[in-house]
Amino acid sequence: MSEKESRSVRAHPAYLKAVTYVIAEQQASVAGVQRKFKLGYAEAEKIIRQMHEDGVVSEAASNGMREVLVKTIEDWNPLARKGAAIERLGVLMQDPKTNLQDLAGAAHNAGLVISVSVDEPQSSE
Repeated sequence: MSEKESRSVRAHPAYLKAVTYVIAEQQASVAGVQRKFKLGYAEAEKIIRQMHEDGVVSEAASNGMREVLVKTIEDWNPLARKGAAIERLGVLMQDPKTNLQDLAGAAHNAGLVISVSVDEPQSSE
């Protein structure tokens, strides 16, 4: 799933409700989310797939069920994780010893894209 598709699924009105439901019930299946939230199969499948990418559920077993990897809703909080990643990025940006690879990695973890330009030192003539 592309980053654009992931953002779209996370923005779906039922996504956070579905995550909360799956964690509370400790059961995850496309059919279960489809029934509970009165969604089409394709919508429910995208939501479950996004939950897998977000680390909430495992790969599907042969029966379509997935293991719920998160035990409580407090254990899963994407906003807190994103906030910590952004805070780390801010710390790295203030450190003159930070290399671009570390900075790019921290930006990626925060869900950000950065653009870097390097100015050549000007010589005095």
